[in-house]
Amino acid sequence: MNSERRIAPWGSLVGSATLILAFFSFGCATASRPSPEFSSISLELIDSTAVKVRKTWIERGPTGTVVVAGFVTRQQGAKDTSSVHLDVKGFDAFGDTLIEMHGKFQPEQIPWRKPPRRGASRYRIELTDFTSAVITIAVRAHEGPCPLTGVEVPIPENT
Repeated sequence: MNSERRIAPWGSLVGSATLILAFFSFGCATASRPSPEFSSISLELIDSTAVKVRKTWIERGPTGTVVVAGFVTRQQGAKDTSSVHLDVKGFDAFGDTLIEMHGKFQPEQIPWRKPPRRGASRYRIELTDFTSAVITIAVRAHEGPCPLTGVEVPIPENT
């Protein structure tokens, strides 16, 4: 009597499909996933020659105002990032500018680390004039003096 177990060919397909489904399910559940309130707003990230705008998200601040937050890293070869600031603009469906704010990231001089772990700085900029007509928010790293017309939200120390 033969004691070999035979597995139906479709059994391995079911296992593979389950593994792929689990991979995509867990891969999509990230912390920067927009809340349903802001899911219709698209984000445009524009780098400068010294700073790369990385992960960015929209959230409600402690006072209920809309806040754009995220991380920036130093571009490879950049020596100084202290003269870079962020311009945040909100556009409506016709491309008209509805919001224009400016802010800085902390620390202003991004620490240098060897890849793949690059040094990063955080930013949180409160959008005081936010309206529901905004469909696109552009975050642009920009060299030069910062007008600081935006209200900067303090970054919590424990996060």
